[in-house]
Amino acid sequence: MVDTWKRRILQAVGDSAQVIADVIPEITLLLGPQRPVSAVGPMETLSVETLIVEPLGTDALSELIAESLQCGLDEVEELSSVILQKTNGNPFFVDEFLQDLNYTGDI
Repeated sequence: MVDTWKRRILQAVGDSAQVIADVIPEITLLLGPQRPVSAVGPMETLSVETLIVEPLGTDALSELIAESLQCGLDEVEELSSVILQKTNGNPFFVDEFLQDLNYTGDI
């Protein structure tokens, strides 16, 4: 299981794993030591793109919750409605809200 997560994280971050380790030093417990990241010049710095995430609609949110909780769409209808109202469908807020419900044992 640990090897799977290590592989998935390293595939996702590529050669930038040290950047993450600089922010979250504990990640090196999972990933091990990482190569230093080379400095970027001014032109590379300018090529950063903005990521825009659209809000989840009612159907997409219900499917996400049903899949996450491994139950049917009819079973998550009320929960989906509450989460949509609280988060306006923002995927980041939906994720945080679901994690909080899980942490507190409410789901």
